Amino acid sequence: MTVAVAIAAIFMLPDHPLTTRWLTEDQRLLAHSRMERDTVGLQESRGAIAGFKQALTDPRLGLFVLFQTLHMYVHVPVSNFGTLISQGRLWF
Repeated sequence: MTVAVAIAAIFMLPDHPLTTRWLTEDQRLLAHSRMERDTVGLQESRGAIAGFKQALTDPRLGLFVLFQTLHMYVHVPVSNFGTLISQGRLWF
């Protein structure tokens, strides 16, 4: 199933927003301008330490870390206590 989805995605996903057939002209321009505005690769590299500092000050990275931590925190009781529940070994 994964291979079939990948093959379909090759033909359905565009190479660039400006060449997308299923978007209107306004949507193409909006997608292109968002990509241009958010591209970091066009800036001159200032080194690994400067990039690390930039990543630490990026609020989107902080939100990603928070959401990932909360996502993993939800699954802890199920993964740790699942065998105890199935064996009836809880004391309450």
